[in-house]
Amino acid sequence: MKKCYATLLLAALCSTATLAQQQDSLITQPAPGETINLYRTTTGYESVYYYAVDHQSTGDWQRMVFGEDGAVYLENPINSIYTQTWIKGYRTEGDTIAFQLPQAIFSEEDFFSGDTRYGYLERVRPGERNGKQTLVPNEDPADQVLKYVWHGDSLKMVLPEGELIGMCLASGSWTSYAEATYKGVRMDNNTMVPPASATVNDGLMLYMDMEGQSQLYPVRYALDGSDVYLGDLSAKGNDGRHDRHLPRHLLRRHRHPDGMLCLCLFCRGGQGQGRDGYRV
Repeated sequence: MKKCYATLLLAALCSTATLAQQQDSLITQPAPGETINLYRTTTGYESVYYYAVDHQSTGDWQRMVFGEDGAVYLENPINSIYTQTWIKGYRTEGDTIAFQLPQAIFSEEDFFSGDTRYGYLERVRPGERNGKQTLVPNEDPADQVLKYVWHGDSLKMVLPEGELIGMCLASGSWTSYAEATYKGVRMDNNTMVPPASATVNDGLMLYMDMEGQSQLYPVRYALDGSDVYLGDLSAKGNDGRHDRHLPRHLLRRHRHPDGMLCLCLFCRGGQGQGRDGYRV
């Protein structure tokens, strides 16, 4: 699948065919309820210049909400595309949560017509479309039920062997975004404080924003042997300046002997989103 070709959503919005079961409505806000913070690890594909390339990620933040309306909401179901939308499902037997797909997770305005076009989350499998190997949606509605198991403060996606979840157009064309494996672990208390023996310093974080522009952001970091604590990722004081103490927004990683600290981050809101490497 590394060379699997698919048309990007931006390049294929001319399609007008719509499947009967698709819902042209995005969920941008879940119902009130209990919010669970998840630390997720995934593998799958992302779109790079019209091609699907391998995507792996660890440590991305995600939320799940057990709504007061009886539904269960899961945020950003495909890790490689930041949609800021939710899918809606329900508890079934035991620890299983089921989501009936397709569900709209992305929209944008067509450049030529001005119409709103949608990307849908679907269960997909390897197949052929227009003479090219790609991923194609399952046709039977029963094979479009996406299941997760919520047990012991962990959430795991359950799919038949060879299947993935992917974002497709109304026509069924895959957009090169997909997820093959998923596991989320509940992480509500992720605060930490560096030990008194650590040396605290000022630094700059280099990241790429959603427009592809490089940006610098002031942070605080602490060194304690081979451990590195990184703080001030988003918090500022009332005067707009960073507190001289490391705040609760803090990560701990091990430092490589050559002095390079590489982190894979997914920043929510604020200045930007991206994966970043920092030299300390």
